[in-house]
Amino acid sequence: MSRTRYGAHGKVAERLNGQWKMTIRPEPFVLDDEDVAMLLGKRIGVIEYNPYDDERYTFAEGMGRIFKWERRHSALTQAKALRLISDTYDLSQYQIGSEGYEYFDGDNELHQAMLMKVRQIWPAFCNKRGIDESQTE
Repeated sequence: MSRTRYGAHGKVAERLNGQWKMTIRPEPFVLDDEDVAMLLGKRIGVIEYNPYDDERYTFAEGMGRIFKWERRHSALTQAKALRLISDTYDLSQYQIGSEGYEYFDGDNELHQAMLMKVRQIWPAFCNKRGIDESQTE
């Protein structure tokens, strides 16, 4: 199967069906493990925006919420997690600091639970010695 070229970024090109269209390739988003944890937590309903910070969950409750989601929808794999956080609207809203998105708080045990799950899904986020820094205190 041959690869179809759709034209370079910003260039108008004729498609195989005879239509002329322009290809736009957006800037890539670069996220660290804490950003991924917050975006993924929001998408699966584990982390909900709470402007008053009046409801704090423990680490165990956070892990329970993650496991409950996995029982209903199947295990979180890299591919599934990537599909969940790849919505460009959510990524751009998170990046510009829109209300409705929480940012990582190291003192929040729910955030720590989600970070631990992200590091289980993507072990490359752990440092080069393979130590999960969130567990060393």
